[in-house]
Parts: sequence; C-alpha cells; structure tokens
Amino acid sequence: MMSKYFYMNLAIELAKKGILYTSPNPMVGAVCVKDGKILSSSYHYKFGELHAERKCLMKNLDFSGAELYVNLEPCSHKGKTPPCTDIIIEKGIKKVYIAHEDPNPKVKGIEVLRESGINVELGILKEKAIDLNQAFLCNMIEKKPYVTLKIATSLDGKMATYSGKSKYISSPSVLKYVHLLRSENDAILVGINTVLEDDPELTVRLKGYEKRIKRVILDSSLRFPINSKLFKTRDKSEIIIFTLKKSDKEKKEKLKNAGIIIKEVNEDSKGVLALDEIIKELYNMNVGKLLVEGGTKVASAFLKQGKVDKIIQEIAVNKILGGDFSYSTELKFNIPEEGEIIKDWKIYDMDDNIIIEGSINVYGYN
Repeated sequence: MMSKYFYMNLAIELAKKGILYTSPNPMVGAVCVKDGKILSSSYHYKFGELHAERKCLMKNLDFSGAELYVNLEPCSHKGKTPPCTDIIIEKGIKKVYIAHEDPNPKVKGIEVLRESGINVELGILKEKAIDLNQAFLCNMIEKKPYVTLKIATSLDGKMATYSGKSKYISSPSVLKYVHLLRSENDAILVGINTVLEDDPELTVRLKGYEKRIKRVILDSSLRFPINSKLFKTRDKSEIIIFTLKKSDKEKKEKLKNAGIIIKEVNEDSKGVLALDEIIKELYNMNVGKLLVEGGTKVASAFLKQGKVDKIIQEIAVNKILGGDFSYSTELKFNIPEEGEIIKDWKIYDMDDNIIIEGSINVYGYN
C-alpha cells in the first residue's frame, strides 16, 4: 500500500498540468483512494471550469468511505462553480488530506468538512504545495499580480551593447524557453523603448503552448508606432498601453479605435508612470501572473521599487558586451549584505547559456 505522501505528491504533480490556463485560480490536483487503490484523479484544467475535487468525484463510482488527497483547501462557497465541499460530503468521503490552507477569507473548507463529520488531516507535503502556488498566494495575500522579471545578459551582466543593441543575446534554445515562460503567465510587459528598438510581437509562438496573453506597454508620451509588429498583430492578443493623462489625446483616440486598450495613470515623483497604479490596474484586469521583459530602465524601476517577486536571468556565458546597460544601475547598497535579496535560487544549463531563477518574495509561510 502506498503512503499518504505518495498520493499527495501525485495530486501536486497533477496540479502542475494546469499551469497554462488556471490563473488567477490556483493549480489544484485531487486523488481519491479506497482500500489502497486509486479510484479517480483529476486536476483543475482552466479558470472558470470545474475544480479538481469536483471533476475527480463526478465519475459514476462508489466513493463512500474513500479518502481524498488535495493540495489546497477545498472551496466552500459558490463562485463560477459550485462549492467543492458539497460534493465531498455528498459522495461519502471519510477523510480528506489537505496540503495547506487557502488564504482566501471566503474559503472555509476545512471547517465545513469537519463540521460534517469528515476527518481532515492538514499539512502533508505542505512546503511543496505552497511552492507550487506562489502566484495564487501572492494574489490572495497582497492583492497584486505575481511579478517575474526576466532578463537576458552577457557574462558581464549587460543587457545590450554600448550602442543599445540587444537582439539576440540568448541562444535559440533559450528563446524557446522564453516562449514557454510567456505561456505560463497572463501578461507580458515591456517599455516603449523595447518596442521601438526591437519591434517585438510579444506573442507565444511555441508549438503546443499557443496562448493569448495580454501585451502591456509602458509608454508615458505615447510614442507607440502604428507600423510596429505589435500593432499589426493586435488581433492575436490584446494590447494594453499605460500612458500619462497629459499624453496626445488625438493619438489615444486613434489607438482606441484600432482596438488597443489605453490606460491613463499618474506620474510618480520622478515624472514617469506610477508603477503602483499600473500593477493595481493589471490585478483588477485578472492578471494573476505578470512577466516583465523590459529593458534596463523598466527592469531597474521594478527592482528599485520592490515590485519583483521572482527574477530569471539568462546569462550568455560566451558573450561579453561591456558598456553601461545593466539592469541594476538604480539599485544602491552600502555593503554587500544589503544586496542579499534572493531567498532561494536554482541554476539550469542550456547550450551556451546559464539560467538562474531566484525568488525575492516568498508567500504562504507564516
């Protein structure tokens, strides 16, 4: 007979399959076991569709006396779908193993299940389950998108040559990885200089992972070119431009009429777009996971203002570019210890590149 850790690990692995389409919902997997055998299993496929527990228990099977393993506390309220606690009780489940609680104050699943007489065991593989849903936990706890800053640099940490050329620093295999990373997010954000210099599409073009993601441009003076690839591909994924209220009204109307979303925000103390307002607006637009791919100015601003939750740096170990284009120029620390902002990190080797993933903010650990 397999252990409870085996079944919970299976639930977590199933949950991972929902990474492309569940946001801003969490990734959840469910495994139902009876007499030492797996009766049924499922995971949450897509935002707005049935949750993992309900999908798992909807099959025409005898679930009475069975045990259910789920990596997140089941919902007990009606949202886009019915409460999962209802079907757990209805099917006669005798025990539910839950990795960790849901920080959403509307969710009282553990309480409801226990009041109905169902045995609940909490905390199986808690850390692994928490790590899986960092974006969701950030959304619930901080009421903001989970922000990943992705940067490509040379070995000496430069994002472009002295003349500003940055296309392409990374190897072709890393570019495929970038499209996979994009597919795991709800929106991608760059500054207007990236649009003007690189003319990107900012779409997901990896076969099998095609997805419409929001494309966000920071453009304070509304220099967005209508001959750009972004404008020409506006039917593929929506474009959102954040600009200042004082920028060109006539061009705003022209872009709006062309199907582009224009969002006006205030200036911050330095006279540039207020990141606090932008992040709040994106959260209100159901952006649970935001990928920032901007140049040095955008990267520095997000880091300096403490808006980054996770950083991914692609380092081309075969290139040294020199010059001043570093993503950390605005950060100023007096001693090395002040710069210890990465809480944990992983390293991957990919052709002539090294990829470093590091977390700056970690959510869900009390």
